[in-house]
Amino acid sequence: MAPPPSEEEIAQIYEELLEVADCLRNEGYDIAPAPSLEAFVDTYETGPWHPYLSLPDDLSASEWDRLERVCPQP
Repeated sequence: MAPPPSEEEIAQIYEELLEVADCLRNEGYDIAPAPSLEAFVDTYETGPWHPYLSLPDDLSASEWDRLERVCPQP
């Protein structure tokens, strides 16, 4: 089993997710605001914030695929 990511690695993931959130907003989606970096680090192992979780439940598979191409997840 791989060791958990370091705080620096989690901070990098956070920065990448902020970019993804901006990309999804530019595509017209209402994305929940990001928590602080400290809150993100604190919840990383138990359920971190992720911009894709703000997408509508009824999003079509083709739209999901398009968004993953335009706004790839880290």
